[in-house]
Amino acid sequence: MQRSPVRNVAQFRFARRAVRYYRRPEPHHLTESTHRMTLEEEAIALLLRSPRLEVGTIIDLLDVSDAAFREMVKHNVHIAALLEERRAGSLPLPSAEPAQCPACDDWFVPYASARFCSDACRDIGRLQAQRARRTRAV
Repeated sequence: MQRSPVRNVAQFRFARRAVRYYRRPEPHHLTESTHRMTLEEEAIALLLRSPRLEVGTIIDLLDVSDAAFREMVKHNVHIAALLEERRAGSLPLPSAEPAQCPACDDWFVPYASARFCSDACRDIGRLQAQRARRTRAV
């Protein structure tokens, strides 16, 4: 059995959320390239958009060798531009906006795509959704 390069489950979860969170339209000057990105290159590009992840961590998470990563940077303009933005410190930080919890009506700053402020409120929301489904079925 092959060992996973992920040493920490929290790192893996953060990386998975980062991939979803940092999906945003590409700047027009980067889409002019005719190079078709592989799945591995796309994952690296998405994770490089996160200013919280170090490049070494991204390489370890995706189990890419240093030589393969350098080759990707040479041939992929998009990855090279993202690395340059990271070096310059010009990556935009995601802004967190307060949201209202649908279960308790408290305001909170959501983490990733969380709809509820706590696990208890999430459970209450599930119960309310089940009750609503049952009443619609009757």
